[in-house]
Amino acid sequence: MKTVVNVLLCVCLVFPLSSIAQKSSPNESGGQVKFSSNYTTTCNTQLLVKFTDESVSPPNDYTTNWTWIFGDGRTSNDWNPDYRYTAPGVYTVKLIIKTNAGIIDSFTRVDYIQVGRPIIKLGKDTSICEGSTIVLDAGHQNTGASYSWNTGDTTQQLATSEPGKYSVTVKWNGCEAKDTIIVNSRPGIFPNFGFNIDATCLPTKAKFSDSSFICPGNSIIQYKWEFGDGTTSTQQNPQHIYTSADSFNVRLTIWDNNGFSMTRSKRVIVNAAQGPIVNLGNDTTVCEVMPFVLDAGNPDATFTWSTGDIYQSCVITSSGPVWVRVEQNGCVATDTVNIVLTPTLTPQFGIKVYQVNCPVNVVFTDSSKTCGVNIVQWDWDFGDGNFSHEQHPSHEYTENGEFVVRLTIHDDIGNSVTRSKRVIVQSSTVLVNLGKDTTVCFGNSTTLDAGIANATYLWSTGETTKEIFVYDAGEYWVRVQKGSCFGYDTIRVASIFPINPAFDFTVASKCLPVEVKFEDKSIAGCGQQIVQWKWTFGDGATSTQKN
Repeated sequence: MKTVVNVLLCVCLVFPLSSIAQKSSPNESGGQVKFSSNYTTTCNTQLLVKFTDESVSPPNDYTTNWTWIFGDGRTSNDWNPDYRYTAPGVYTVKLIIKTNAGIIDSFTRVDYIQVGRPIIKLGKDTSICEGSTIVLDAGHQNTGASYSWNTGDTTQQLATSEPGKYSVTVKWNGCEAKDTIIVNSRPGIFPNFGFNIDATCLPTKAKFSDSSFICPGNSIIQYKWEFGDGTTSTQQNPQHIYTSADSFNVRLTIWDNNGFSMTRSKRVIVNAAQGPIVNLGNDTTVCEVMPFVLDAGNPDATFTWSTGDIYQSCVITSSGPVWVRVEQNGCVATDTVNIVLTPTLTPQFGIKVYQVNCPVNVVFTDSSKTCGVNIVQWDWDFGDGNFSHEQHPSHEYTENGEFVVRLTIHDDIGNSVTRSKRVIVQSSTVLVNLGKDTTVCFGNSTTLDAGIANATYLWSTGETTKEIFVYDAGEYWVRVQKGSCFGYDTIRVASIFPINPAFDFTVASKCLPVEVKFEDKSIAGCGQQIVQWKWTFGDGATSTQKN
């Protein structure tokens, strides 16, 4: 093993001294990093390259490690590797060496290996907006290449605003490649659309999707679809129902923000079998006394109703949504309708209680509803043992309590329905109202009136008259009795002073003597007016002016 190492060391020291590259990388110890190869260019898609290390080691030192970076993501640690490039491209190669003394140095050849013909990517045929410019690029990967366009231009890029067929020939390191592109011109807006028919039975729904082209600076502000069967739409992506199988010429017209419009048409073929057409009608309300029948039509079809029926028609006996599924010629149609069955008799009544005097008078108002019948009799039970057959009766309650009132109505076909409500009767029908809480000026009085004549009164002051005079603030109540009925109310009385003195002041300077301006802001109430002012300034001086 030691013998092999000695031989390698001898070769490493002798071989690099044969030549020194012009672009070698000198290190601090006097050595130089350099490499070469037998090939650098090929027009083929693959290239086998033999790389040769031509580095010069520093005096009394030698290379112990090589790292080759080939530019396509792969590396090698051989001294003089043979490496095959398998993909066209331009590759930068780098060599990193490490010496026995620990010196690390490198040398890079940029775009050193060139495999394949020139790379040209003009792209797919395209369209440009009228008046706009497109830049055609023959490729950035062909360093040092020459370009020849069919327009006579010799630059890598070609800017054009004209439609046409453009071709370029690129020569690079003895290799040649050519590419062609067709450039079309289109207006600021160009209508286009797609469609999808999602059913094989009539009626069938067609979904239309707008895919119109818009140039920069333009915008579509209006759509008009003509579906070929006499119907139109202004939606951007409409849906349309075709009821017959045929070939329809569908037209889409669009308008832009500059007032320009354009139309495009496509043929839509509807090839669908005629399916059943089902229409149960609108949601409806019918009287429950009358038989109601739904008819699904389509006599030769197969029927499935939500009620369980399997025939063309169905008798409805309850409220709620009803649906039917109809199958004919391999096609299916459905429809749903909501049916509300209204009772023939719906008893309703209102109650109004009058509490003016005892006994309490209550008026009952009938508001019953009928459907298909007529009311021929009213039976009232007032809950206190009394009855009436009037439609709108009134009744006097002589006792306090809660009474259940029942109304039974009878129609002309022998049906009857009863409804009940509760009535609360209170005998304290004396309504006492002393008014809202009030204020009285200091030193004055206000009158409190119980309001009920020919009654018995008891005030919180101990007085027993219908009216009392109040001078002081406080809460006052009165209890009124008239016959066997009672009433009660309370009022609060507040007292206010006829004058509320207040003032403000402003200091006019910061140096003595200081002038101070005083402003009266006093408020007078209770019909009073301020007629005299007296100011005491705190330093022995006074004034009788207002301000």
